Amino acid sequence: MYYMAMDGGGTKLVGLLFDDRYRLISAAHAEGTHTSVYPIEDVRAHVADCYAHLFADVPRPLAIERLYTICGDSRMFADLLPAGVTLRSSRNINEAVSALYAGSARHSGFVALSGTGSDVFCIRDDRCADIVGGWGAILGDEGSGVWMARHAMQAAIRAEQGWGEPTLFGEMVKRHYNLTTLWDYVAYLYATPSPFRRLGELMPLVARAADQGDAAMFAVLCGGGRILADQMIALIARNPDMELNITACGGAWKAHPAIAEAFAEALTAAHPTATFTLPLFEHIMAGPICLSMERGEDMAATITTLTENFPSFCWNATP
Repeated sequence: MYYMAMDGGGTKLVGLLFDDRYRLISAAHAEGTHTSVYPIEDVRAHVADCYAHLFADVPRPLAIERLYTICGDSRMFADLLPAGVTLRSSRNINEAVSALYAGSARHSGFVALSGTGSDVFCIRDDRCADIVGGWGAILGDEGSGVWMARHAMQAAIRAEQGWGEPTLFGEMVKRHYNLTTLWDYVAYLYATPSPFRRLGELMPLVARAADQGDAAMFAVLCGGGRILADQMIALIARNPDMELNITACGGAWKAHPAIAEAFAEALTAAHPTATFTLPLFEHIMAGPICLSMERGEDMAATITTLTENFPSFCWNATP
């Protein structure tokens, strides 16, 4: 039997096809599917592109036993399946719940998500019971990749105009994008229907500047970690009966270790017994883990199998 998992976010769409023994058949990537970032016609095109790669070398007809939608519209993913691929059932896994599954293979716990957007979640028995954040890039998403990238650019602008702390970041942006002036980045940023995604692409440059001793960029990264911790501390206060197991989720955590270090420092200052861990797997792996949970299998054994069979989807895999 064959299974699928699809995870669409603000930056990318990931698809997995695997069998009932957790063997990877194929994997594919495409641009993202979050409708706050992309127009719906682009979202549908990205799904079709992902499917074209996912099923390119797979014989048809092909019956999919179950589709696990990690983040996105299950009906749309089902409707856009290519000719010769049929689907028997689907299950939509809440974004927060899937983050906990992929991150720690637990049914309950706290999740701190930082990717294109940000939220912190309380998960109780496989359901999202409480949330702080999630207001989107305009009104919130504090501590997200976009939030940190925006703060980095604002610091570069202040330095450029002579009223802020010196930083290498502005010159790095100009070199990276072959810009004559920093102002030229404004035209580049808005010459796309997805400016928040484009802004988030600056995170590797922010990290590189911090590694070169740029105090302003290091402060941006630490600020991202601390403001995520502030949100988590507020969420814990609203759920005092929960065990203090916190799992990270989202690509922004990978930008630089300073983010997680600042988060952990602020968290443990408020809650010394709290445990904070980076995820076991990428978000998409909530699909295979959910299948294992549905079967009632030994989770330790499943984690070992998935680590062996999906090495590129382990959190610490080399990009």
